[in-house]
Order: sequence, then C-alpha cells, then structure tokens
Amino acid sequence: MDAQVCPMERMERLLVATDWSESSRSAVEEAIQLAKACSSKLIAMSTVLTNIGYEGAVPWVIEQAEKEMQEKLESIKGMASEQGIDCETYVYRGEDPYMDIVNAAAMEHVDMIVMGTRRRTGIKKLIMGSVTGNVIGHAPCKVLVVPPGAKTDYRTILIATDGSIHSAAAASEAAAIAKRYGSSLVIVSVAPSAAEVPFAGENVKEVMELAEKEGLKKEGMVLQGKPHEVILEIAKQKHVGLIVIGSHGKTSLMSLLMGSVTERVISLTESAVLVVKASYEQWERSGQYARMFDPKKIGIYGGEVITVDELTPGGGMSNRVWLGLKTEKGMALVILGPSWFHAKKDFKIEPGDKVEVKGSLLPAMDEPMVIATEVKKDNQVLRLRDDSGYPVWAPPRKKHEK
Repeated sequence: MDAQVCPMERMERLLVATDWSESSRSAVEEAIQLAKACSSKLIAMSTVLTNIGYEGAVPWVIEQAEKEMQEKLESIKGMASEQGIDCETYVYRGEDPYMDIVNAAAMEHVDMIVMGTRRRTGIKKLIMGSVTGNVIGHAPCKVLVVPPGAKTDYRTILIATDGSIHSAAAASEAAAIAKRYGSSLVIVSVAPSAAEVPFAGENVKEVMELAEKEGLKKEGMVLQGKPHEVILEIAKQKHVGLIVIGSHGKTSLMSLLMGSVTERVISLTESAVLVVKASYEQWERSGQYARMFDPKKIGIYGGEVITVDELTPGGGMSNRVWLGLKTEKGMALVILGPSWFHAKKDFKIEPGDKVEVKGSLLPAMDEPMVIATEVKKDNQVLRLRDDSGYPVWAPPRKKHEK
C-alpha cells in the first residue's frame, strides 16, 4: 500500500489483535502501516487463554503467561513508536478471545479491527470456526482480515454484492477507497441458481451506477455458481489485492444473508478481505428489516416459547431478542426488540411462557420467521413496531420517510 495515502476516510483508532502465531504477523505489519498512513492511534491486544478453575489451581502459570504476552506486545509498541505512532497495549484473560477483541473494540471506540486468519486444509477450509469468524460476526466496526504473507494492494478491488444492506455498505466503502487510490473495481454478484440471475444482475447494476457516479474504473460481472468459489476464482483471475464484502452476524438459530459466504471467502483466499457492516441508522431507517417487513402479511401467532436468544444483527447494533416459538403449525423464529428495550420496559420472556405475537411473516425462509410488532404475555403487552415495521425505540421519522 502507498504509505502516504490513508485508504479510509475515518481511521482515528485501529485495533490489532494477535495470538503471536505466524498467521497474525502479516496483520500486525498491516496495522502499523495503516496507522502510519492514517495518523491513527494503534491499540494492540492479546488474550491469555484461561478459565476460573485453571486460574485457581495454577495462578502463577497465568501470571507468567500474562507477563510474557505483555513483553511481546511491547515489541509491537516499539515498532509503532519508531514510525511515530501512538500505541497502547492490553493483555486480557479469558476463555473466548473473540469476546475480548469485540469488547475491546467497543470500549476503545475503534474504527477498524485488523487481524489474521490461519491457513486451513481439508474440511477445515470450509469452516471458519475459531476467533476470526466470531469477530466478523459480532464486531461493532469493520474488520480487515490479512492472510499469512498477504500485503494489501488497493490497485484492484473486488466488491462482492448480494443486494443486502451490508453489501450496500461494503460497496460504498470500496468506492470511497477506490476514489482515494484511483483503483479499478471488479463488481461481482453470484447467483446460486438460474432463477436468481436477474436479481444478481440488479445487484451489480446498483453498484455499477454508484461507481459511475464517482467516476471510477469498473467492471461488472454476473455469474452463476457457488458464491464463495466464484468470488475466489475471479479474485485470482483479476489479481485482486483487496476483497470488500458485507457481513451479517451468524447465530445459533440460522445464518442470515452473506454470513457463510464471507466466512468461506476469508478461510480460503490469499487476498486481504475487508468485512463491512451497515450502520445502525441504515438498518433501522432503511435497512433490511424495513425492506423485508410486509404490512400485508401481518398475522397473529400464538404458542409456547421454546428458546430465548440474544443475538447481534451486526453493524454496531445492540443485541436483539429472538424467540423459538412452538405454534400449532410448527416452530417459528420471532424477532422482537433490543435487549435493552425489553429491560427498560421490564418485559421478560422465558422458555415455557405462553405468548401471542403480532407481526409480519417473512418470505423464503427455511423456517417461518416473524418480525413482531407486538407481543402479549399474560396481561402485559409490549409494542415493538408500528404497522409499517418502524421500531418504536428508533428516532422519530422525518416526514418524507413516512
């Protein structure tokens, strides 16, 4: 990358997470270069893997590991200092490093996380697993994943789009980078089946129009096949230095939108990958829920609550409460509101509760899914959205948005 040009508009604070494996070395080098180019503050962190039982049995082992980790982080601080970069270091203790990374990113209000990913073989190549996959699913900001030995090159950027709100955010991010660097854009949308080719064409058309408006060099491609395989093949053919792709948090209940494609691309690519999420405002004002919500499909769904989960849609949004509801016709997934909103209203739902949900049924899902406008439990009623799907906890809409 050109050390004199910052690729992104806002890059005041960067977080680099390292486990000191060979796979994270490239990420550390990239983070230092970015921090220098963007005049960013750099936060370097690592996690000492432990648990309560282990700490209680051999506390001196954990303390020694923590000391050694801090010494290693000081070496990063030293490299950063030589480049005139302000750098802070943190060592965490925990069982789940991804949680430490996500929490540190939130607490430090970072603009981007930089991290590596390990080379995988066989069936492991198809499973993101581990830390990187969880970070891209839950981080409150964009994530730059740098494979071992990779160097981010902005001359040719591939945008992978599926028409989701996160893909739109990724396209905007890629266009902004291309404008700063004079990059060429390769815009790709992959249809898994022939029936979806027209939709893929519309996805590419939207991004091509954005690139045209910005005066960027561009090439659009509508292809059919397995999305991650096609994206990887085009990246090789076009000598792509950066793949920009949208992401949606994966959950224990289902995988939404491009989540699995993003993870597979990152697991297998030799190029750096920038994973971008839509902002809170994009989701709540004109985002995916609003586009999926159909007032004509509002119905009443009663039954027994089987599961209650708090899941993160991504893009800096707070956790949403999801229900697994057993109705007369089978299981349904129900999207309620933010966990903080339920707590504020003192409205608790637990497995075994009998509830009645009013909401819009979403199309084309493996399991029936409902975006709730209100939920009733005993004599309590919690209003969540109006009949157009707009959340009651969101800022009031402007007149032209109604």
